[in-house]
Amino acid sequence: MKKVILSMISTAVVSGFGIYCLLNGLLEGAESVILILGGVFVGFIVYFSSEIQEFTIAGNAVKFKDLKNEAEQTIKELKDARTEIFRLLLPQTLKWGGGFAGSFKVDSRIQNFIDLYQKIEEFNCINDLRKEITESLKVLIVTQYNNLNFIHKSEYLNSRDSLERLWLPRDISIHLTDEMINSLIQPNGTQTNYKIVKEDIFNAIEAYTQLYGIYKKLEESQ
Repeated sequence: MKKVILSMISTAVVSGFGIYCLLNGLLEGAESVILILGGVFVGFIVYFSSEIQEFTIAGNAVKFKDLKNEAEQTIKELKDARTEIFRLLLPQTLKWGGGFAGSFKVDSRIQNFIDLYQKIEEFNCINDLRKEITESLKVLIVTQYNNLNFIHKSEYLNSRDSLERLWLPRDISIHLTDEMINSLIQPNGTQTNYKIVKEDIFNAIEAYTQLYGIYKKLEESQ
């Protein structure tokens, strides 16, 4: 049905233009007839495009199926290359950048991983890269969980441990107290120090929450 409509539109547009040119004296009679017939020809090509192997214009053969196959192959190769680039980039998210981390309680590598994961998700490459994503995720989420040990006070984990032992982000938030925040402030700290430490802790919990969300997504989509 779509082919019929597209064929009719193509014929009407080209042929209609030919008639317009004839009526307004823009083309000679013979030239207008050629243009009108050309519109009909275009309509036939659109309608029978799946069956026509090739047609010739001014001695140049145009092969529909060859062009389609080449385009499909190129698209596949580009998708494969994109996936391989993501595969190479994932381990890089575990490397520490130069300089000092912006926050003691937030692993500075997390944002790079999250940004890359969102791109991988956007391009529907999660299934192809599930193993590599999980490996990087486990390192980062365990590190961030251990950074929040002063709240949950659980046993420290490593990336080989089961992630089922992780606390829910909301439980960590609920257990946070002012005493825990004050314990991280240097002696003789001011109110400004308190706000900085508190914001740092909230950012750390937020970073952990984002990683935990990715972990649950991967687990549910298996």
